[in-house]
Amino acid sequence: MHEDGDASSKFIFDLMERERPKVARKVLAFVKSHVFDAADFVIRSDGVCRLNPEMARMLVAMVSGVRINRGTAHGG
Repeated sequence: MHEDGDASSKFIFDLMERERPKVARKVLAFVKSHVFDAADFVIRSDGVCRLNPEMARMLVAMVSGVRINRGTAHGG
């Protein structure tokens, strides 16, 4: 599937590809169910828009099934 880079990189990307639909569904569900605020985003000096670090952690925790409690992450 992935042809550029060394063999180990190709293998990792191929493994990640299998999970892409699951992650995409969870991210889209989050986007549909969350009311965003301007403070949820950071616009870098080069014009790139990113989630702020707290929102990014919340999204990663939701997608990975890890709950965040008082600044620490716990599997669950």
